[in-house]
Amino acid sequence: MKIKTLMCALVLVFATFTHATPQDSSSVVEKPHSVSVSYGILTISDLASAMTWFLSAFYGGDPDPIYMFGSVSIDYGYRLGKMLETGLMFNFAMPFKDVRLYTVMPRFKLNFRGKKGFINPFMELDAGVMFNSRGAVPMLHWTIFGVELGEDYPVTLGILGEGQRGAVYLGVGRRF
Repeated sequence: MKIKTLMCALVLVFATFTHATPQDSSSVVEKPHSVSVSYGILTISDLASAMTWFLSAFYGGDPDPIYMFGSVSIDYGYRLGKMLETGLMFNFAMPFKDVRLYTVMPRFKLNFRGKKGFINPFMELDAGVMFNSRGAVPMLHWTIFGVELGEDYPVTLGILGEGQRGAVYLGVGRRF
């Protein structure tokens, strides 16, 4: 079922690109750069720490205290056109006491901007590496549905997502 849903989403994305109008001088993005800071809850590392705590407590161990801190992300984005944006995301999370996780992920974002540009629904995929003092592991985040409100100082709300950024996240940014 998940594979069928993913295939349908990919078909819709490719159909959007094939029916896009050619780019002319009026569709060039005036402010291609963006920087934002966001806070997310229910990250993958939070869920993993909660599961570890539960299993340790269930089997009679002495579980480490969990923090469920969420995550703080700093993003840089560069618009390649009206629909496509790429960039880099840095993320910090602390699911256990004295365990700090850092994540660096390149990002790929599809914007479905309206004519006015104030409301910007989007989909996003981030893939990179999460590391701490013990080593590194691959990390992924996807947002199936998110909304940006505003053009110069957008407020970002990622609603349906999963990964190291969080299932739900809220951020503020600046375009320049």
